[in-house]
Amino acid sequence: MNGTVEIKSVGPIEYVKIGINRVNLFIGPQSSGKSTISKIFSQCLYAEKHYILTGEEKDMYRGLLDFHNFDEGYFSKDSYIHYSSKWLSITLSFEEGESPCFVSIYETKESDERYNNCKVQYLPAERNLLATIPNLERLGYTRENLRTLVDDWFEHKDRYKSTRFSVKLADLAFDYRYDEVGIFKDKERDTIRVNGVSIDLQNASSGQQSVLPLLLIAEGVCDSVLGTKRMLSVQEKRHIERKISKAKEILLSMLDSIHQWAEDEQTEEYNYYHLEEIWKDIGYSPIYNHTHLIIEEPEQNLYPSTQRSLTSRLIELLHRDKRPHTLTLTTHSLYILYALNNCMLAGLAKEKGNEAGIPALLSSSAIHPSEVSLWAVGDGKVQSLQNPEDGLIQQNGLNEQLRETMDYVYELLPLAIEPKM
Repeated sequence: MNGTVEIKSVGPIEYVKIGINRVNLFIGPQSSGKSTISKIFSQCLYAEKHYILTGEEKDMYRGLLDFHNFDEGYFSKDSYIHYSSKWLSITLSFEEGESPCFVSIYETKESDERYNNCKVQYLPAERNLLATIPNLERLGYTRENLRTLVDDWFEHKDRYKSTRFSVKLADLAFDYRYDEVGIFKDKERDTIRVNGVSIDLQNASSGQQSVLPLLLIAEGVCDSVLGTKRMLSVQEKRHIERKISKAKEILLSMLDSIHQWAEDEQTEEYNYYHLEEIWKDIGYSPIYNHTHLIIEEPEQNLYPSTQRSLTSRLIELLHRDKRPHTLTLTTHSLYILYALNNCMLAGLAKEKGNEAGIPALLSSSAIHPSEVSLWAVGDGKVQSLQNPEDGLIQQNGLNEQLRETMDYVYELLPLAIEPKM
């Protein structure tokens, strides 16, 4: 587990206490609290990394309101959030007094394990606007999470001016390319190529418009974690200088040039060795090590077979470079749920030495059930959908929805084929 989150009386959530696993899935009716939980996940992970890297205590309450667009009505005097990991705990609660308000309390922990910086990437359900609205970068957004989403979209699609981004899913395959056009290169053109024909992305199908931003940003973030030499902020460098126990001028001077490592292999190995000494000394590394992807409603506008294929591709992405990437999904779709169950079955088959028999679609997306948490969200609470023995979906799972549909079929079928007597 990568930490635990406890939530009480926030929005539709009455009480929840769960661990953050490598893969987390929340399924339930609309407005049940799936996104509430995932956004709190996101805010906790971001607040943790910001505190460890800079020493600054972020206001959790303001973060949820300003970035994740929580309404003030989501909170009451009884509202409570507690996050705990190997490195620290963060508590958000209401405090009475002369100036009653919500207070965030940070407490550090002693840990022998080094903290490695994580890129927290939130992909909200509104992501399809990236593919439908022209000249998006010129529009103003009051919601901070949408501004960040637009920035991420432009950052990662810029890589595909000279090459193409390929989407190859079941019943959905196309290539994407981004161009800057016009005399002054002041206009953008997003095109996809389907069956040899190029069309503007704004005229593409809803499924193409939904899945492209999801995959392009998700894959771009995971790939960039491996290849990016991250430049430290002034605040981060000062925090390192305060924490370092031995004043080694040669090491401290390197903080200004982390992003300018020479291409010479020997020089880079030398720098890497000494940087590792710094990270060991202070107990954390500010260099990106992995990504936590949080995706709302990946099933948007997709056919069931495509939903299954997309689920496999997302799990495959976690394994791509052998880094500890993590994934959180919110969904209404049983197809996403059972596609993930298939990935877990493949993981068990792999554990038993039966890898050769795993279908091609699942061979690279197998994951052990111990790395996955499946939750049904409703009535302000969560319920595990997994069998405690093997971690797979319990037989009763969410079959109640299917049974209810079939009950109507059996009730109506005689009325539809037999005339009234």
